[in-house]
Amino acid sequence: MFGNPLFFIDERTRLAVDPNMVQKEGVMIGPNISEGLHEVLDEVTQYNKKQAQSWRSELFRLLDPPLPDETSGMAIEEATKRTKDLTYKAIARASASLVPIFVELSESLLEQRTSVTMFSQLEILLTDVALTAYKLSTRKTQLEIHYLHSIKNHRYEAQIDVFEPNALHREELDDNEKILDGRRILFVSHPLLIACGNTDGSDYNLRRVWKKATVWMGPSKKDEDMIDL
Repeated sequence: MFGNPLFFIDERTRLAVDPNMVQKEGVMIGPNISEGLHEVLDEVTQYNKKQAQSWRSELFRLLDPPLPDETSGMAIEEATKRTKDLTYKAIARASASLVPIFVELSESLLEQRTSVTMFSQLEILLTDVALTAYKLSTRKTQLEIHYLHSIKNHRYEAQIDVFEPNALHREELDDNEKILDGRRILFVSHPLLIACGNTDGSDYNLRRVWKKATVWMGPSKKDEDMIDL
């Protein structure tokens, strides 16, 4: 959702055509443009980052407009409310469609993969994540997301301010805060988030860490010895 906040655009396009369209589980109806639009945005970013990110920001702001004041008139007020409602409905539907995928990928970790309560809570959780990603996308700042594929060749160093060790390393670090230094990163439980540029869409060479990557460097020697036993 953070990597491609346009993920809800398919649902949003369908609702623009027919606001009363009934969602059919597992069935894709109408255009499928979110990935293509995301690729186009990446493409134009290569040669004009400022205008590309400005376009993305303005699109998201237009789809979630602030409610007008009373002097704007009933027609403007209704049109604004309709746009907001359809956007939030699209985000909720698109988030709900990801729940079965999440459950399938996490099957081995779930005790009750058919629990109605679990599905409901996952829908709420994913919708909250999607809304957070959406709000971030209204900014002109560009968000870089680094997963394992761009981090795995790095080795952990306590002094590097883009990594933080997973909680599984807590016991090791209590004994020696530098014990993980030099070990290869094997797993990323939370990606590295870097914001590029200012809020006005300028100076994209300016980079700030919004969230460090939470990384795991494998079991400790003590844990490995216990496994061998």
